[in-house]
Amino acid sequence: MWKNWSRAEAEAVFARWTQAEPERRRELHELAARTDGPALDGTLDSLRPLNVWLLERSREAMTDATPGRPEWVWSESTRIPDSLRRLTDLAATYVADVLRAQEPGAHWVCFSTTDSRDDRNGLPMLDLGWPANPVDVFVAANGGATSAVVSGREFDPDAIRESVDVILDQLATFRARSGG
Repeated sequence: MWKNWSRAEAEAVFARWTQAEPERRRELHELAARTDGPALDGTLDSLRPLNVWLLERSREAMTDATPGRPEWVWSESTRIPDSLRRLTDLAATYVADVLRAQEPGAHWVCFSTTDSRDDRNGLPMLDLGWPANPVDVFVAANGGATSAVVSGREFDPDAIRESVDVILDQLATFRARSGG
């Protein structure tokens, strides 16, 4: 469980996080408008321009020392500034919106498994209709921008789209195999 939270603590953080989703969505749209960002129209085709734009915003975030780590962040590392973690939080909301446009029944879950070693326990994840395998949209939303900026790794502008395509392909395979 994150930060050694109890299940009740994880559920409370999850509830606050999901209730703040409209505010994160608004904040992302305002930031994109203010910085000549991409059209955030909820389509799969919007993910490449989003990722390219996130790379530049991530570079800016690396020099922004404004405190305010999202509550869900489990790492106490200072290597990644709070501003970059907040940007990932905003991007995750958008990636979830794109996935929900593809899978209208998708909804947030506070991940839970009986395996206490599973560090996803308590993590906000998106259930696309495959409850045993919800999506960690934070990983997909990173799109390599954080790694490129923090570690100097090569940046792939299509990384978010490719992650989303893999997620949707895996879901289609699951449905085909399970008859649903």
